[in-house]
Amino acid sequence: MVFLKFVLILLLIYYALKIIGRHLLPRLFGHALKRMQKKMQDQAGQYQKEEENERMNVGGTTIQVEKKKEKKFDKNDGEYIDFEEVDDK
Repeated sequence: MVFLKFVLILLLIYYALKIIGRHLLPRLFGHALKRMQKKMQDQAGQYQKEEENERMNVGGTTIQVEKKKEKKFDKNDGEYIDFEEVDDK
C-alpha cells in the first residue's frame, strides 16, 4: 500500500511539473528573450550614435586643458627648493 501511494504521488508530481513546464517556462523564456533583445538594440543604437558623432567631427580640432595642481605646503614641511635640470652639452 505504501509503495502504491509513493508511485501515485510521484506520478502526480511528474504530471504537475509537465503541465507547469508547458505553460510557465515558455513565458519566462519569452520574457527573458525580449529583455535581451531590447538590451542588444539599445547597445546597437548607442554604437550607431557614436559613429555618427565621429563622422560629424572629422577634421575638427579638440583641445583639452589640464588643471594645474596647487602646491600645498605646511610651515612644518621645511624649506622648499625648486631644482632645475641642467643639460651637459
